[in-house]
Amino acid sequence: MWNLQHSCLKPLLENVANVFIFRLQDRQSIEALSKNYNILPSEMVEIQRLGIGSCMLIQLHGKESRSAFFIRRIEGAKADKILKIGAGDNMEVRIGRQELEKFIADVAGSDAAVIDDGDYVDLAGMIAGLLHRGADRHVILSGLSKMGLSDFAIADAFSKAIDEPRK
Repeated sequence: MWNLQHSCLKPLLENVANVFIFRLQDRQSIEALSKNYNILPSEMVEIQRLGIGSCMLIQLHGKESRSAFFIRRIEGAKADKILKIGAGDNMEVRIGRQELEKFIADVAGSDAAVIDDGDYVDLAGMIAGLLHRGADRHVILSGLSKMGLSDFAIADAFSKAIDEPRK
């Protein structure tokens, strides 16, 4: 945690009007927050208990004036799950689930039954599912390239998707 007294950070942090604080466990960070933003002991206990998607918002109104409240997890909002995409021998690419679902929806109109709820996606199986739904090969290729998959991984996965019958 930065100290407001640090010469180069002081002007920057003095102009911050809103501070979002997520769960902290580190004693040094907790003490620095408490000192820099006048956080009450009861608020510090609550900060240490915050769950995923929850935070404390401090609105600074001047050097000594502030308001603070806790934002609890918003129902329906979820953190993007990172998926591993198996792309050939010993090659994996990590991608956000929402990004992958958007790609699938763009090329095939639906993400149903193309990827499951797990953490791992077989690229060849996903491509086979997209082709089965009538997705254009060039659109799939372009989208996979934009996601950072290598040409080799894409070619290998396409080859497997075309050669192996859909299960």
